[in-house]
Amino acid sequence: MASVPNADTNDRVNLVYETKIGDKSEMVELPFKVLVLGDFTLDERSEYFDDQLPIILTQESHNIDVIFKQLKPGLKIKIANKIQQDDSELFVELSFTSLADFTPPQVLKNISWMGKLVAFTDTLAQVTDTDTLQLDEEDKAFIEKVLNAEDITLQELQQNSQNYGWLIASIEKRICDQLDEIIHHERFIAMESLWRSLQFLTERTEFNENCEIAVINVSKQGLIEDFEDVPEITLSKYYQIVYSEEYGQFGGRPYGAVISDFKFGPKAQDIKCLQQLASVSAVSHAPFIAAASAELFDIDSFSRFSRLRDIAAIYTQPAYIKWNAFRQSSDSRYVGLTLPFFLLRESHNTEIGGLRYVEKVSKKDTDLLWGNASFAFATRLMDSFAKYRWCLNCTGQSGGQVQGLNMKDGKIATQFILTDRRESDVVEHGFIPLSVHKGDDTSTFYSAYSTHTVIAEESNNGEDLSARLSSQLPYLMIVSRISQYLKIMQREHLGSWRNRRDLDQQLNKWLSQYVSDMDNPAAGVRARRPLRRAEVKVRELEGKQDWFVTRIQVTPHLKFMGSSFELSETSKMEKN
Repeated sequence: MASVPNADTNDRVNLVYETKIGDKSEMVELPFKVLVLGDFTLDERSEYFDDQLPIILTQESHNIDVIFKQLKPGLKIKIANKIQQDDSELFVELSFTSLADFTPPQVLKNISWMGKLVAFTDTLAQVTDTDTLQLDEEDKAFIEKVLNAEDITLQELQQNSQNYGWLIASIEKRICDQLDEIIHHERFIAMESLWRSLQFLTERTEFNENCEIAVINVSKQGLIEDFEDVPEITLSKYYQIVYSEEYGQFGGRPYGAVISDFKFGPKAQDIKCLQQLASVSAVSHAPFIAAASAELFDIDSFSRFSRLRDIAAIYTQPAYIKWNAFRQSSDSRYVGLTLPFFLLRESHNTEIGGLRYVEKVSKKDTDLLWGNASFAFATRLMDSFAKYRWCLNCTGQSGGQVQGLNMKDGKIATQFILTDRRESDVVEHGFIPLSVHKGDDTSTFYSAYSTHTVIAEESNNGEDLSARLSSQLPYLMIVSRISQYLKIMQREHLGSWRNRRDLDQQLNKWLSQYVSDMDNPAAGVRARRPLRRAEVKVRELEGKQDWFVTRIQVTPHLKFMGSSFELSETSKMEKN
């Protein structure tokens, strides 16, 4: 394990650069900005995002209701008719203006006929032997259909002075069954999961610590087609959003990470998309985080994960040739795949008027609301930056613990438990596990390896440690953040830094102010000068007149298992 600083303001790294605003010079700290990708509307808008601009959540405005207001998500779903208990189907249309609209009371309120049915049962419960049941004319036709399933007419009901308890219980059961049909519809689950995942992240983000969240409404298929529709990656809308609009425009601020609600498997289309995403992440210095699908483990559902015997043998199969090749590419260091999914909320158990609704959950837990673990991991990145100003402390017993996922009623907070041995296997094969240990009621990321495989050639001549650490996201993000500062400074000095030599000298001059070549410096020194050694080399890119190539090499004031280490990153830098 690396030795990391304590959560103290004296241990915060203080990376800033000087810029001019008008006639004044100011010292600027880049924010830690996370881009969130997901299908927030489940309609054609998320399939084509050419005209979209990111919706930004900042300290001034970080309530996700802002995003609800702009995106106006809604659903049109077809469900089995549990009210009339026949073979018919119902078409339900829902609009969502806040997270509350996903709750049973609001679902009933927003579906007028279901609300009327609840009101009808409440009325029945209040009728006495001397009362006469009164109904509005417009409700009679609907109520008659419901009563027909109970083999009783409205006229008989109105004339009957007996106890209505049996009828109330029967109708309330149908209402609950109908609510289950709606809430457990795959599209409702998908939409609720994403919006609650976003809320999970925003609730755990300290926006007053220079953290920002940007949201793009795009489906996985829309992202794939965005790359497929252009002859090269730099012409894609995704590249423009992540790279060009932040690095290529004065005032742009780069993304520190991209968090997605997507799952990726071993099929060719998924691997190609990961390669393209990794390429953009490498040039943008912003790791892409998503989820591993069950298919990456040669199973159709994670419910079978505990039955796996030999994970290593899975990846010797022909179906995983492209996956293995991707893992050996250098850009795969910028991709992290998480697992398993985590529980976003408990099952509903609530009163709605006189109705008690208890959500039915299948034995296989397929009806539980699971969230993509990439969002849980993003909370650890945000927390680490808020405390230390880089993301080194996003793993481990303290920094990696995800708050608010305590086990309740005997249920664990993740889809399955990873044994210590299985966790090691998963990490070794390039995944980021969210672990719940026996006897421990918390969920924790103990490591954050990228998908990259450290091949033998990288590990020779004493370079094994640096190669392995460069494949771990917490360490990669140290050098990536420095690279972002270098690119932003180069952009803001276009014209004054006239050639490669000027650029090389000025970038090294800036970098040198964060270097202190001494053993075990005090916390205050580490904050001001977090590096023991650092160098950036700038050279021309052969055959590419519009680009420089930069190579950064830094040795932080950190030790891993008692040893110092060097981190490096090679990247392209636009000349204009």
